[in-house]
Amino acid sequence: MTQKEYAYIAGSAHLDIIANVTESANVVDKIGTVNYEFGGTAYNFAMNMQNSGVQTIFTGAFNQSPISQMIITEMMNQGILTHIKTISSLPEAGFCAQLVKGDLFSAVSSMPVEKVEFDEEFFDHGMKNAKCLVLDCNLSVKSLNNAVKSANKKGVPVYVAGVSEAKCFRALEIDHKVDVIFVNEREMEYLLNTMSGVQTWGEISKAVACTFIVTQGNKGVSLCKTTGEVQEFDVKAIEAEVNTLGAGDMFTSTFIKAHAFANASFADSIHQGIQAAAEILKRENASLGRSHAFQNNIESIASRAETDKLTKLLNRDGLERFMKSRSLFDKSFFTILCDVDHFKKFNDTYGHDVGDEVLVQVSKIIQKCVRGKDAVGRWGGEEFVCLIDDSNPKVAQNIAERIRKEMQSIHIQNVEQKITISAGVALSQAGCDWDASLKFADKALYEAKNAGRNQVLMYEE
Repeated sequence: MTQKEYAYIAGSAHLDIIANVTESANVVDKIGTVNYEFGGTAYNFAMNMQNSGVQTIFTGAFNQSPISQMIITEMMNQGILTHIKTISSLPEAGFCAQLVKGDLFSAVSSMPVEKVEFDEEFFDHGMKNAKCLVLDCNLSVKSLNNAVKSANKKGVPVYVAGVSEAKCFRALEIDHKVDVIFVNEREMEYLLNTMSGVQTWGEISKAVACTFIVTQGNKGVSLCKTTGEVQEFDVKAIEAEVNTLGAGDMFTSTFIKAHAFANASFADSIHQGIQAAAEILKRENASLGRSHAFQNNIESIASRAETDKLTKLLNRDGLERFMKSRSLFDKSFFTILCDVDHFKKFNDTYGHDVGDEVLVQVSKIIQKCVRGKDAVGRWGGEEFVCLIDDSNPKVAQNIAERIRKEMQSIHIQNVEQKITISAGVALSQAGCDWDASLKFADKALYEAKNAGRNQVLMYEE
């Protein structure tokens, strides 16, 4: 664990599926837009606090699915440290929300982290230098109690978020000292209607002996004190057509940062939270995490799946996708198959690091010599493939010759061996299988090698 003071945050991180209703909100099958994002109350807290300058450690439970791995990677890329449990048998976590004019209309959640027990020793280890403990009620009551007990031993302030009507009651089942419980208006009304012997929000705080902070959207924020007194804070009304779900999390994150790290009063911390929430609603997503993080991770994975790690060129899968996306199967094109001459000698004489550098430099030359509408890929080893989007044999042959001649410009320090390539060029007729063209190019390459290397040959039937 880090020696620096940090916010220790435990709860859920998952995939959010957010449906924004744009027409006919009063029908079952509604029209709208759907967005996918990483989310979760604890995830949003961690992202907001980390990106506002507070070192954060996130605790939760994940399976080994690609989505879980993407969420963990995203947090680590943002500088968040993790103290997590990995359990392959856990089901996928997710939150599916339906929004009307930016406000939550209905939702379904699956939070398997509540099925995982985090014992007191686990939290003792994680909170060695914690400045505060932040929990969401997606954790089980037992895990919540273990976490708060551990924090109380260390004198660390505890902040708990209710997350939903169905789960906010868990905060009342914590048998140890909690400094602040955060709920929204719906959750507080649920507690009021469920608890016996209380008739006001202030009476809930007094009965529980804990401060409650209640966010109410444009109606403001209520500070419910343990004396039973309720102090109201106004907010400037903001009309937001986008996802406002994270605004409350932004308020809470900012409050905790001010109260736990800057020793601000409840009132000052609330004012700072209100201001931060208002600012975050100007963003496309109400969070300091990256916009479109899920989509960016998907694109990154797709790119890695189709990209050669060493040269950053397309690999075989990438070349196949290129051909399909550019409809090359529907028209004639040329395949150039290049091979670095005597490549084994580079590895044997100078070592594999130099061999890798040769491949990188060769790939840069080939990329420089082809046109924007063509594609280049590493086929494997020291072989490279160029797909030339042209039916003119002179164009293909000229590109291959230009590649061959440009190899003379490569100079690698302390390497005397000259870098040359041999190449075979073959036409693929419209509608024909690309494998045939590749085999013909390979035959021409074989002939170029046998003829002395460092030359380009066109396949002729």
